[in-house]
Amino acid sequence: MAGMRAIGRLSPDRYAAGLKAFQAAYETGTESHYQPFGAMVPDSTLCEAGADVRVLAIGSGSGEADSNILKKLLQNHKSVYNRVVEPSETIEGYKTLVGTDKSLGAVKCDWHQQTAEEYFQTKEGTKFHLIHAIHCLYLVEDLHVTLRNMWEQLADGGYMLVGMDSRMLTIGRLNLSPDRYAAGLKAFQAAYETGTESHYQSFGAMVPDSTLCEAGADVRVLAIGSGSGEADINILKKLLQNHKGVYNRVVEPSETIEDYKTLVGTDKSLGAVKCDWHQQTAEEYFQTKEGTKFHLIHAIHCLYHVEDLHVTLRNMWEQLTDGGYMLVGMDAESDWTRLWYKLWDDFGQGDRLKTVYRTSGDVKQWLDARGIKYVTEEAESFFNVTECFKEGSEAGMLLLDFLTQTPDISSEPEMKSMVLEYIRRNSSVIDDTILLKTMGNIIVAFKCGAKTE
Repeated sequence: MAGMRAIGRLSPDRYAAGLKAFQAAYETGTESHYQPFGAMVPDSTLCEAGADVRVLAIGSGSGEADSNILKKLLQNHKSVYNRVVEPSETIEGYKTLVGTDKSLGAVKCDWHQQTAEEYFQTKEGTKFHLIHAIHCLYLVEDLHVTLRNMWEQLADGGYMLVGMDSRMLTIGRLNLSPDRYAAGLKAFQAAYETGTESHYQSFGAMVPDSTLCEAGADVRVLAIGSGSGEADINILKKLLQNHKGVYNRVVEPSETIEDYKTLVGTDKSLGAVKCDWHQQTAEEYFQTKEGTKFHLIHAIHCLYHVEDLHVTLRNMWEQLTDGGYMLVGMDAESDWTRLWYKLWDDFGQGDRLKTVYRTSGDVKQWLDARGIKYVTEEAESFFNVTECFKEGSEAGMLLLDFLTQTPDISSEPEMKSMVLEYIRRNSSVIDDTILLKTMGNIIVAFKCGAKTE
């Protein structure tokens, strides 16, 4: 249907015309809108004495915001090397602006008429003291990848400046605020009515009883995004019922990997487990192209956070040996995840799969498209969301952030109102306790040659 293809995807000519109309309708004028970007540039010295301050500008358009940034830099630096990455013809307007504004005479511009994706593919080694992207990250192919590429080209001691509509930047991206995510996770775990232990045990129960590897050899396990290891140890204990030893490679980027190490070190029943720790992201791990094949690869409630769900599933499948199993734990469609879909329908922009709003249905769709056999197990759970309705409750605000995967959603009245109304309509009330239902899904996929008992 034409409407489904077009929503959130304005065509280039129509976009340009619409932008002019939008600027004409801007009540406070665009000049006052551009000035704050210059004001946000730090006064502190960005580079070594006597050197040009190096700036990388992503998606500069015709340069109105950029010129304010450059003028602020020239207050503290003699000259600026300004690399501009802008794919559209508006770059010509920027060139004219720089050429006619005498106050920018100490700016040396390096023009790149290309997309951010094309620019970052060059892997050019220059490091920049300031990298900025002003109201352009709505249009990049992958927000997370672009932010990572910008960060990697930033010099130590440098600054990254992003201008964006707050709602578009944060919805479904709580993982971009690590401290808020960690606090929200604690509030979420505290709200779990059935407790987390029985939830973790279910993953061990789904590990096949059939022999995964050759007699006498260690069974090889690759664990993606293990966190502090509570789910993993149930998987390891189930494997030790049928195998003398386990080689367990753990890929976890956060500091929670230290808790996992402690857990393994203090649990005597895991003495036959040899752990190989990799504190890195799934993307970093799979870039190594390491040749070990694994009998079991699992990812427990972590595929919401990888940069590209389909690429990660493909990488996991490729490292699985024939006769092996891939186990994925994710939330299925439920009252909770349908809240994600509504949030995205009402406030989101672009591809839902670029956010954490992913479910087990997205994994099944990938498997089905490749004719991969799998079995599933579902279990319902309930969260006590009563605190979300208590005005001023910090626990309630943190829980609301986690349920929506959006930081500080309470600061967005329209969004908050919609979310609370949805929860109220789709929850059960028992003795003044408000309970929201979710459905967990464990998927076990079998690679060619595995038994499918």
